[in-house]
Amino acid sequence: MHASVRFYQDGPVFEAAMRRIEVGIVPLWQRLPGFGAAYSLHCATGLGLGITLFDSAETLAAANATAAAWGATHLTDLAAELKPSDLCSCETLFAITAAERPVLADMVRRQLVTGGETAAASSGGSTATAHPGQTAQVQRLIEG
Repeated sequence: MHASVRFYQDGPVFEAAMRRIEVGIVPLWQRLPGFGAAYSLHCATGLGLGITLFDSAETLAAANATAAAWGATHLTDLAAELKPSDLCSCETLFAITAAERPVLADMVRRQLVTGGETAAASSGGSTATAHPGQTAQVQRLIEG
Protein backbone atom coordinates (compact mmCIF):
# COMPACT_ATOMS: atom_id res chain seq x y z
CA MET A 1 0.00 0.00 0.00
CA HIS A 2 1.24 3.50 -0.79
CA ALA A 3 0.11 6.63 1.04
CA SER A 4 0.03 10.29 0.25
CA VAL A 5 0.04 12.56 3.31
CA ARG A 6 -0.65 16.30 3.19
CA PHE A 7 -0.38 18.61 6.19
CA TYR A 8 -2.50 21.74 6.53
CA GLN A 9 -3.23 24.44 9.05
CA ASP A 10 -6.54 23.30 10.58
CA GLY A 11 -9.52 25.63 10.74
CA PRO A 12 -12.55 26.79 8.74
CA VAL A 13 -10.63 27.01 5.44
CA PHE A 14 -9.30 23.46 5.87
CA GLU A 15 -12.82 22.22 6.63
CA ALA A 16 -14.25 23.98 3.55
CA ALA A 17 -11.51 22.52 1.35
CA MET A 18 -12.03 19.01 2.73
CA ARG A 19 -15.78 19.21 2.05
CA ARG A 20 -15.03 20.12 -1.58
CA ILE A 21 -12.42 17.38 -1.86
CA GLU A 22 -14.82 14.80 -0.41
CA VAL A 23 -17.47 15.44 -3.07
CA GLY A 24 -15.14 16.43 -5.91
CA ILE A 25 -11.85 14.55 -6.01
CA VAL A 26 -12.59 11.50 -3.83
CA PRO A 27 -15.12 10.09 -6.35
CA LEU A 28 -12.44 10.44 -9.05
CA TRP A 29 -9.91 8.61 -6.85
CA GLN A 30 -12.43 5.85 -6.16
CA ARG A 31 -12.59 5.12 -9.90
CA LEU A 32 -8.83 4.58 -10.10
CA PRO A 33 -7.67 0.96 -9.85
CA GLY A 34 -6.15 0.14 -6.50
CA PHE A 35 -7.91 2.87 -4.49
CA GLY A 36 -7.64 1.98 -0.80
CA ALA A 37 -8.98 4.86 1.28
CA ALA A 38 -9.10 8.62 1.78
CA TYR A 39 -8.98 10.31 5.19
CA SER A 40 -9.30 13.89 6.39
CA LEU A 41 -8.21 14.35 10.01
CA HIS A 42 -8.32 17.13 12.60
CA CYS A 43 -5.47 17.03 15.10
CA ALA A 44 -5.64 18.60 18.56
CA THR A 45 -2.45 20.51 17.73
CA GLY A 46 -4.18 22.65 15.08
CA LEU A 47 -2.92 20.50 12.26
CA GLY A 48 -5.12 19.08 9.52
CA LEU A 49 -4.17 15.96 7.57
CA GLY A 50 -5.27 14.55 4.25
CA ILE A 51 -4.29 10.93 3.65
CA THR A 52 -4.94 8.78 0.59
CA LEU A 53 -4.04 5.11 0.12
CA PHE A 54 -3.46 3.23 -3.14
CA ASP A 55 -2.02 -0.19 -3.88
CA SER A 56 0.90 1.00 -6.02
CA ALA A 57 3.27 3.95 -6.29
CA GLU A 58 2.19 4.43 -9.92
CA THR A 59 -1.49 4.70 -9.05
CA LEU A 60 -0.67 7.01 -6.15
CA ALA A 61 1.29 9.26 -8.53
CA ALA A 62 -1.67 9.32 -10.92
CA ALA A 63 -4.01 10.19 -8.04
CA ASN A 64 -1.70 13.01 -6.92
CA ALA A 65 -1.59 14.40 -10.48
CA THR A 66 -5.39 14.22 -10.66
CA ALA A 67 -5.65 16.02 -7.32
CA ALA A 68 -3.24 18.77 -8.40
CA ALA A 69 -5.18 19.44 -11.60
CA TRP A 70 -8.53 19.34 -9.81
CA GLY A 71 -7.28 21.58 -6.99
CA ALA A 72 -5.93 24.19 -9.42
CA THR A 73 -9.48 24.60 -10.70
CA HIS A 74 -11.62 24.03 -7.60
CA LEU A 75 -9.58 25.29 -4.65
CA THR A 76 -8.00 28.49 -6.00
CA ASP A 77 -10.09 30.75 -3.74
CA LEU A 78 -8.88 28.83 -0.65
CA ALA A 79 -5.28 28.14 -1.65
CA ALA A 80 -3.71 31.21 -0.02
CA GLU A 81 -5.26 30.46 3.38
CA LEU A 82 -5.18 26.66 3.16
CA LYS A 83 -1.37 26.62 3.26
CA PRO A 84 -0.70 22.96 2.43
CA SER A 85 2.74 21.63 3.17
CA ASP A 86 4.74 19.65 0.70
CA LEU A 87 3.24 16.36 -0.33
CA CYS A 88 4.71 13.36 1.45
CA SER A 89 4.40 10.07 -0.47
CA CYS A 90 5.05 6.97 1.61
CA GLU A 91 5.06 3.20 1.34
CA THR A 92 3.16 1.58 4.19
CA LEU A 93 5.02 -0.91 6.33
CA PHE A 94 1.84 -2.52 7.68
CA ALA A 95 -1.89 -1.96 7.79
CA ILE A 96 -4.44 -3.84 9.86
CA THR A 97 -8.10 -2.95 9.55
CA ALA A 98 -11.09 -3.91 11.67
CA ALA A 99 -12.31 -6.12 8.83
CA GLU A 100 -9.07 -8.10 9.03
CA ARG A 101 -9.22 -8.51 12.81
CA PRO A 102 -11.22 -11.78 12.80
CA VAL A 103 -8.74 -13.30 10.32
CA LEU A 104 -5.81 -12.19 12.47
CA ALA A 105 -7.53 -13.49 15.60
CA ASP A 106 -8.10 -16.89 13.98
CA MET A 107 -4.47 -17.10 12.85
CA VAL A 108 -3.17 -16.27 16.34
CA ARG A 109 -5.67 -18.61 18.02
CA ARG A 110 -4.57 -21.53 15.79
CA GLN A 111 -0.93 -20.69 16.48
CA LEU A 112 -1.46 -20.70 20.25
CA VAL A 113 -3.81 -23.69 20.50
CA THR A 114 -1.88 -26.04 18.23
CA GLY A 115 1.59 -24.79 19.07
CA GLY A 116 1.81 -23.73 15.45
CA GLU A 117 1.22 -27.15 13.86
CA THR A 118 -1.68 -25.95 11.68
CA ALA A 119 0.11 -22.78 10.63
CA ALA A 120 3.36 -24.64 9.99
CA ALA A 121 1.65 -27.29 7.90
CA SER A 122 -0.02 -24.72 5.67
CA SER A 123 2.89 -22.32 5.32
CA GLY A 124 5.98 -24.47 5.79
CA GLY A 125 7.24 -21.86 8.25
CA SER A 126 8.70 -22.09 11.72
CA THR A 127 6.44 -21.74 14.75
CA ALA A 128 6.53 -21.18 18.49
CA THR A 129 4.55 -22.72 21.33
CA ALA A 130 2.52 -20.47 23.64
CA HIS A 131 3.67 -19.95 27.22
CA PRO A 132 1.19 -20.61 30.08
CA GLY A 133 -1.35 -17.77 30.29
CA GLN A 134 -0.33 -16.35 26.93
CA THR A 135 -3.39 -17.67 25.11
CA ALA A 136 -5.84 -15.76 27.33
CA GLN A 137 -3.73 -12.60 27.23
CA VAL A 138 -3.52 -12.59 23.42
CA GLN A 139 -7.22 -13.43 23.16
CA ARG A 140 -8.10 -10.35 25.28
CA LEU A 141 -5.90 -8.15 23.07
CA ILE A 142 -7.44 -9.47 19.88
CA GLU A 143 -11.02 -9.09 21.07
CA GLY A 144 -10.36 -5.57 22.36
